[in-house]
Amino acid sequence: MLRDTLSKVGDDPAEEMAAIARSYAAAMAIGVQVRTLFQAGYKGGPDYLIAAFARGSFIGLPMLQYGG
Repeated sequence: MLRDTLSKVGDDPAEEMAAIARSYAAAMAIGVQVRTLFQAGYKGGPDYLIAAFARGSFIGLPMLQYGG
């Protein structure tokens, strides 16, 4: 996607979903726990994201695939 070329983050939901998936993949690669990644400061709280990834529902993965 374009995130690495942007100087400020926009409000495009697709970019947000891709960033979530990218963050999750990076955290898993370096051993950061999901609860640490998606902490209480995240919009609406972390519980939904933590549960979704635990179920294997990888939010944002299609956006990463689409972006190459």
